[in-house]
Amino acid sequence: MSGLAASQRVAEAAPGNDCKRRVLIIHPEGNFSNNPSLLGLIELLLEHEVAIDLRYRKSKAAPISKAQVRNLPSGFFWAELRKFLVDRLPLPALSRGLAFLERWFCLRRYDAVIGVDRQGLVEACELSRATGIPLIFLSFEILFSEETSTRFKAIEKKAAPFVVLWITQDPLRASHLRQQNALSESTQFLLPLASTGLGQQGVERMRDDLGIPAQARVAIVIGSIAGWSMTSEILASVPEWPQDWVLLVHERYGRTAEQLRSLDHRLQALVGQRIFFSSAASASVDDMAYVFSGVDLGLAFYRPDYATPFTGRNLLYLGLASGKISTYLRYGLPILINEIGLLSREALRAGFGYVVASPAELGALLPHIDTEKSADCAQRYFSEHLDFMNFKNELWLRLEPLLERSARSVQ
Repeated sequence: MSGLAASQRVAEAAPGNDCKRRVLIIHPEGNFSNNPSLLGLIELLLEHEVAIDLRYRKSKAAPISKAQVRNLPSGFFWAELRKFLVDRLPLPALSRGLAFLERWFCLRRYDAVIGVDRQGLVEACELSRATGIPLIFLSFEILFSEETSTRFKAIEKKAAPFVVLWITQDPLRASHLRQQNALSESTQFLLPLASTGLGQQGVERMRDDLGIPAQARVAIVIGSIAGWSMTSEILASVPEWPQDWVLLVHERYGRTAEQLRSLDHRLQALVGQRIFFSSAASASVDDMAYVFSGVDLGLAFYRPDYATPFTGRNLLYLGLASGKISTYLRYGLPILINEIGLLSREALRAGFGYVVASPAELGALLPHIDTEKSADCAQRYFSEHLDFMNFKNELWLRLEPLLERSARSVQ
């Protein structure tokens, strides 16, 4: 129980007890600072004087440090136990018992609970059922029954009758989520995965600190370094690039070089000349000026590998769920991507990007890219179609009645 007790002390010591309304957000992954939609939602709630408790497993991501926000991280043992019960054991009585202990020791009174992705949904549903407060589901990942199991999905579907509002990124993902989770179309809200407002270029630039020559043109790849993101293929293509282009690789937690130790000897020779690795972790996805200033092109490749339920159909139907791409566009970076459906079609239609079959084609295409023209199209598309500002008022109109109607529950 030490993890619960520690969370209770954090909650009691933190500010934010003077708001009339309070919401709990359960996001076991804990990467609030790297998720633009979550940051936008938090700002929206604070703007309307709604205090927030954040329940999550401790992670490498920076915690949210704002007045009226309380961070309630859980310890390793407690988080693993909860995940095991949600993913492996269909023992509702035991899961509800743990939820009761969690409410008793670390949580308070809420007007609504928001569950993020599968585990957040299941845990939030337990609280909603026990207290009667509204349950809101925020989905960034869709797990398909064909890639999990009927029992695995049944746990999610049991929460569906209690969900009064659910949020996903676009019509295609909404259609699949309705089918997979038995959700109602009448309670859906579409919100692209994107930040608030256009990004601004900064005076301090990562490229300068890494020693990238002033005359070099820079293509960047950010986010996860994994097989499905095709980072190894991007790196392998660099020897074929025009001499005035270099590659900057930025992993969100600053572990870029660590995760790419196994580069072959041909690429090792290019490190510090044609290939540059950042070692700086991003404090927040909303503040990437240092990383993107002086960068010319954003690379974003997605290849479903079906190795896990997260990297199969969830990537095949990516839609507007790429925070990487929306962040590039926010800072005026044109994108170069492979065929991934909606965004690749939009890139060609709106002129903010280029589409290739694989990274092997980068060397042939880079000499013909007009980054200046595409940059204007990138920010225009972000402003018109992705910016959280375009959705915040309508989202609040959906949220406010739920908070007003809720009777404050006593844990």
